[in-house]
Amino acid sequence: MAVHRVTRILPYAPEQLADLVADVRAYPDFVPWVT
Repeated sequence: MAVHRVTRILPYAPEQLADLVADVRAYPDFVPWVT
């Protein structure tokens, strides 16, 4: 199986990123192809 990894330093706290991922209902607000 192929693996692709990208490492980035983001200006957000880990808690903020976890909250973003956990808020599935908000995905249509920032992911255009999710309805």
